[in-house]
Amino acid sequence: KDLLVSDLSARLGQEIRIDGDVSLQLLPNPHLSLEKVSIGSAEKNRQLLTLVSLEARMSMNDLFYGRFVIDQIHLQEPVINIAVDAEGSNWASFWRARESKAATGTQGGSMIALKQMTISRASVAYHNHTTGQQWTIPRVNMTLTANSLTGPYQARGDMIYGD
Repeated sequence: KDLLVSDLSARLGQEIRIDGDVSLQLLPNPHLSLEKVSIGSAEKNRQLLTLVSLEARMSMNDLFYGRFVIDQIHLQEPVINIAVDAEGSNWASFWRARESKAATGTQGGSMIALKQMTISRASVAYHNHTTGQQWTIPRVNMTLTANSLTGPYQARGDMIYGD
């Protein structure tokens, strides 16, 4: 668990916490399950995402060829936090880290693919600590598909806002 947290933190350039169980199955097809996950620091409004669980199913055949293909990933009850303060957005450092890794070629994007992501019972919270503006979208369900991490992407889903 500690090795996974350390590796994910380094790859994403963010603090990662897994407060629940971790399960990894290799055969017949790789399957990873994580519970109670958070990304980003809870201090100073920098927490990006929390979720009840994450389940990922990967392609064993592609792993033999050195490719990391995620056939399906399911995020259960994620809470996406968007916070803005005098230092900027809590997501700014995440995107800067990704751009830096892409520029140096350390991201490995061509060897990583995500075919489908489903998101169940998500909520999106926005809070501008400078202006006091805030809003929440409490119920979002979505399925995203893509041929690679760089797209093209297709999204389908539903959300309820302002009920």
